[in-house]
Amino acid sequence: MGTGPKRRCFVILLVFLCFLIRHRSSAEKVLLVPLPTANSHWMALAKIGRALVDKGHIVTVVVSEDIVEKRRTDWPDFQFEAFQDKGTHTRLQDMQDQAFSSAKVLSLYKFIEVIDGYSEESKQYCSVLLGDRNLLDRLKTSQCSVVISDSFFPCGAILSAHLDIRVPHIAVTLVELYLLDEKATGVPLPLSYVPSIATDFTDDMTFVQRLQNIVLSTLDSTISPWVAGRLYDELVHKYIGEEETIQSVTSRTDLWLYCRTDNVLDYPRPTMPNMVQVGGLNVRRPHPLSEDMEAFVQSSGDDGVIVVSFGSMVKTMSTERREVFAAAFARLRQKVVWRYLGEKPTGLGNNTKLLAWLPQNDLIAHPKTRAFITHAGSNGLYEALHHGVPMVCLPLFGDQPANAARVVARGLGVKLDFSTVTAEQLYQAILHVVTNNRYCMILHTICEVNAGKHSLYSIIRFISFSTFYVLFRSYRETAIRLSRLHRDQPQSPMERAVWWIEHVIKHGRLPHLRARAVELPWYQYYLLDVAVFLFGVCSAVLGTVWYSCSFFCRTICCKSGAKLKSQ
Repeated sequence: MGTGPKRRCFVILLVFLCFLIRHRSSAEKVLLVPLPTANSHWMALAKIGRALVDKGHIVTVVVSEDIVEKRRTDWPDFQFEAFQDKGTHTRLQDMQDQAFSSAKVLSLYKFIEVIDGYSEESKQYCSVLLGDRNLLDRLKTSQCSVVISDSFFPCGAILSAHLDIRVPHIAVTLVELYLLDEKATGVPLPLSYVPSIATDFTDDMTFVQRLQNIVLSTLDSTISPWVAGRLYDELVHKYIGEEETIQSVTSRTDLWLYCRTDNVLDYPRPTMPNMVQVGGLNVRRPHPLSEDMEAFVQSSGDDGVIVVSFGSMVKTMSTERREVFAAAFARLRQKVVWRYLGEKPTGLGNNTKLLAWLPQNDLIAHPKTRAFITHAGSNGLYEALHHGVPMVCLPLFGDQPANAARVVARGLGVKLDFSTVTAEQLYQAILHVVTNNRYCMILHTICEVNAGKHSLYSIIRFISFSTFYVLFRSYRETAIRLSRLHRDQPQSPMERAVWWIEHVIKHGRLPHLRARAVELPWYQYYLLDVAVFLFGVCSAVLGTVWYSCSFFCRTICCKSGAKLKSQ
């Protein structure tokens, strides 16, 4: 081989090595601190991690030893740091399964009781994690560039501050349990049009709803941070400093990624520069269905398919509820794909397929999907919004009633009460959402009148309402229109999340994005010191004027009295 070819090979090899070195130097170490349980929370954090891996970064996840092998199998692109959790993860999983594995509406009292027990055990999990010196030494040695944690689990903020106060911390938020973000971001929340997540109100509230909203929001924003302090302040004192609290540690968070909100589905409200809406980051391009699933979907013909899922935590229903659902589905002309792990309902129709797991995003994206029956969890809600599929919502607990209220307010679907809905009501709701031509519903009701099921007055009233309502868009048309709005962004939600994370990695902590309100004491934030000063000044001025007038009047009166006496 001549000198020329050797030189060309050397140059090519040198360029290739330079490319590898440059690519490797751009790789940053990212530490993920997930919630111990709740698969929907983990999936949001894991998908962000996978997107960062695709960008060339190294992602490490902190998990307990009893699930590390499953995580390695499911997510081979990640590195894992495991620790002995002393049984806390198993107890947390048992609590979750006992409370949420069977679909049912939890009362506010019962939900608070469940969350209180879960929070206590989560604190123990955090205590064991922070107490593992070998784990902390390994994490410190790795020198990560950023820590990303689930805000539902405040332990991530403590771990980040303990490892290195200079390392940026990013919070991924699906539901903010302790409302620490309100103080941590300093964002104002006008209760006249910003509904509490504990309600199903919209931004258009009546007087009574505004009154309820003020009471609930005030109680929640007072009690929740106090509960967080009761649970985690001791750990903060031990691992960060005596002068610190869980609120002060959380307030150092550089970036908040809100997975539950976006500009299309959420109500407009104030935000801060370090609050980034990434609702829908869980949505991905659909993959082809399996051969048998595709065959089942195609067998539906022009009628299409209804997808039914109540989330990853819910596995079964009571006998009475599952028979109600099965009876309603059996009456449909559409095929039904139902994620259900419990005993097979006796009234299950031939049109319904039960699955222990289903490719939810791929099914919702399928052209033959006509509606999505859901508990109104954030992940499924944004999949339906992205792919333009209307919904029938049966919320169960947590933020689901508030999510369902947003669906109804935007015209994306209807809301039903899971505990009391009948097979007839569910069937009519699905028909109402699926049918693009609402006159079909009128004809259906006319047939029922002829069969003696309704009075003449009720059919006339129904026809009047339906004739008026048909002037407006159908749910399907509204879903498609909102889907176009949701997709029409300079970046997808995931691209936006990754851009901001890399922005934080590149520039370090971002104090210029944090509002000064975070550092103000409450009396300064609400301008009470200014109010007291102005009140004092006004009082002094008014008092001086009053005293001067009184003195002047007394002087005049005295002179007048003296003059009268002299006369």
